[in-house]
Amino acid sequence: MKLKSRALAVLLGLVSMAGFSVRAFGWNDRGHMTVAYIAYKQLTPATRDRVNALLKLNPKYSDWAATVDQQAPAASAHDKNLMIFMIAATWADQIKRDSTYIKDGSQG
Repeated sequence: MKLKSRALAVLLGLVSMAGFSVRAFGWNDRGHMTVAYIAYKQLTPATRDRVNALLKLNPKYSDWAATVDQQAPAASAHDKNLMIFMIAATWADQIKRDSTYIKDGSQG
């Protein structure tokens, strides 16, 4: 009986939380950048170097680097790479707002 009432209380709590919760919004840039910050900190130095090299291949890299230079001119090279990685984490959402972006659909 005690297990039943405990299970009922948990179920009621979950239903209440779902019923009274505010509509969830997407991650937005801040959420993506937060996850990117944590991920970058977990990378090994060799992986970090490879990631930094790959990011330089992105056509938006110079824009990202200019933004970091403008916002944090005194940052170290390591911190600038971290910030560029964080900005790059928002690229998939940013490209959707780019007027030159063309979605080619699932047919290629």
